[in-house]
Formats: sequence, C-alpha cells, structure tokens
Amino acid sequence: MSSIARPFKRPRTGDLPDKIMQPNVWKDDGNVILEAENTRFRVHWSMLSQHSTVFRDMASLPQPTDHAQVDGCPVIQLSDSAEDINLLLTAMYERHFHDDKSKRPFQLITAFLRLGRKYDMEQYRTDALDQLIYEYPSNPLNWEMRGFFIHTGSEEPRHNIIDVINVARENHLFSVLPTAFYECIVELSTEEIFEGLMRRDGSTSKLSFEDQRRCILAREKLSQVQLDTTLRWLLDDELPAPTCIMPENCLPLRYQVVVATVRPTPWLVGAIAWDTFMRKIDMFGESFCGNCMTHARRLHNNGVKSFWEAIPKAFDLPGWTEATDFE
Repeated sequence: MSSIARPFKRPRTGDLPDKIMQPNVWKDDGNVILEAENTRFRVHWSMLSQHSTVFRDMASLPQPTDHAQVDGCPVIQLSDSAEDINLLLTAMYERHFHDDKSKRPFQLITAFLRLGRKYDMEQYRTDALDQLIYEYPSNPLNWEMRGFFIHTGSEEPRHNIIDVINVARENHLFSVLPTAFYECIVELSTEEIFEGLMRRDGSTSKLSFEDQRRCILAREKLSQVQLDTTLRWLLDDELPAPTCIMPENCLPLRYQVVVATVRPTPWLVGAIAWDTFMRKIDMFGESFCGNCMTHARRLHNNGVKSFWEAIPKAFDLPGWTEATDFE
C-alpha cells in the first residue's frame, strides 16, 4: 500500500447533487467517476492505476455498498481543481496532447507537478520537472541554447515568469529558482515585480513579499557583479587591445557600448555570451577591429562564467550544485 494519505473520499448515497459531465474525459465504458469541484470525469481504474500508485491502491480496496454510484460506477470526490484534473486525464488518454512540448500550456505543467506529487505519478512529475529545468537551466551554456517551450505554448509569456517561481516554490523545485528569479529581474520592471501581472482570466500573478524583496536586492547586487565580471573589459581600459589596429575607431565604440549598457542605469546582460551580447548592442553598423574583438570576446565570456556562479547567492539561494528538488 502507498504511504501517501488518501486525497479523496467516496460520497454516500444521497450526497450527489447534479454535476457537469466533462465530455472530453467521459468514457462510456469507464468504471469509475472522479468528481472535482462541480465536474465529473468517467474513466477507467486500469488507466488510473497504470500511472498512479495512490489510485492503484484505491482500486484494490473492496468497494463499500453504501457509497454513491452513478451508472454502476463508484464516485470518488477529489479536492483538486476541475481544470487540473481535466488536463491530467486528457494527457493520459490523448498522448499527442502533451507530446509536443512547444505547445504545452503552462497550466498543464503545473497540473503535472501538483497532481504528480499528490497522487504519486512519477512519470508526469518528472516530465514537468525536466521541462522546467530545460527552460530554467543551471549552467550558462544551456541558458544560451535553451528553447522557449513554456513561453511558446502560452499566449501570455511574461506572466509565466512569476508563475514559475511560485510553482517552483510550491513543489520544492529549488534547482529552477535561481534562473527563474534572474529572468524575472531581467524582464520585469520594479512596478511589475511589486504589483504583479494580470492574467487573461483577470487574476493576478504575484510574488510573495519576501520574493519581491529578494528580486529588488538581487537586481542591485547583480548590476554591480556584472561590472566586475562580464563587463569588466568595458571599464578597466582593456580596450583598445594592445594589438589594436584601429584605436581611433575602437575607443569611441567602447564608450558607445558603455553608454548602452551601464549608464545611466545598468542593463542586466551579465549572463549573455559575447555573440548574443553584440547582436543586442546597437553599433550603428560599426565593429571593433579583429584584435579587439578577439580580446573582448575572451574577457566577456570568461566573465559570464563568473557572473553565473554569483546568481544564486544574489537571491540568497543555495548554490547551483547544492540545490535539491522535491525535498
């Protein structure tokens, strides 16, 4: 028997008000009905048991005769949202629904995490964690190469930054937090960090007060860190390089980059590798000479590695190798 406490109950006969049948997950030959909020789902014990040890244990118990049934099926009341249950069951019965990670709604990821943990569905929980780790990796190379699975699948991508932090906290996904927090302070204004962002349904995605404070302090810390690491080549007279062949060109360009990234307010670019950094900087069609370019690229990319190591500490989080998920 699973050691996980039973997260549901069977209603007694007479305790069943009229409910909405979920047509997407209503199997006429199903032999159990799950009830969440005001919605019922008729499914198969075999399908539930295949994915969940909790439901497998439930199915093995004798069915009490005094508990309510509908069309001969026992009714199991769940405390979860109908939306989460609908997403999970749809994924069970329609594999294509979640095979394409680029089209997964963020709500599906959260359903996999919440219900995967609650009902001991290791496959779905691990699948969701793998996707979040890909989107919010723990090393700068993967950060640079990452896809945008969660954001591509959403009509409101910027809202997910806050939601990811809250979901990671809820599910103890500590390895995801540093990068998620970093993206939050890069993408959101101070007002958005404090006020939150409105979702399409009118609700607000908002950080806790402690995490709001964490973001504001970390933004100040990392703005300074990047000057000592990634952007150090801009401020320590590293350019023009000793072998520069166009000092009359490279020195003014260096000042131009300083203005674009450091003054009057630092732009957080510490985690961006050289090639991406240069694409983001408006050089008005000009470029450093080849020797300066080689020199600056080496210093910049070495600085990114040092900057990356500083990210968790800036948010007062465990280091990259210390974070453990699901604890």
